[in-house]
Amino acid sequence: MKAFLVCALLATVATVSFAHHLELCKKQDEQLKTELQCIGLHISAEANQSFDKAMKTLGCQDRSCVIRKLCAGNDLEGAMADHFTKAQITEIHNAATTCDPEAGHGHHHPH
Repeated sequence: MKAFLVCALLATVATVSFAHHLELCKKQDEQLKTELQCIGLHISAEANQSFDKAMKTLGCQDRSCVIRKLCAGNDLEGAMADHFTKAQITEIHNAATTCDPEAGHGHHHPH
């Protein structure tokens, strides 16, 4: 029973972080640029290279343009799969959650 609970919990966490990633589509330009800079620092060199490749492929000058173009089809997940591996997409999702000041992690640590 415990194993099932852990699996259910993990599935819920994954769903939440993926849903959060869609929030990138709603960001204002400045907010998006700042968050993408942060994401770039939290993902692997390979994921960063894939981002740069996507920039060239999509004819973009910066990463916010990449996100805007990937959001255009209303399927960020599907669009990302054309440019990133599953592992890279997970990395980017996790970084997006870490970098979003509005992600409201629900636990505040008193300093």
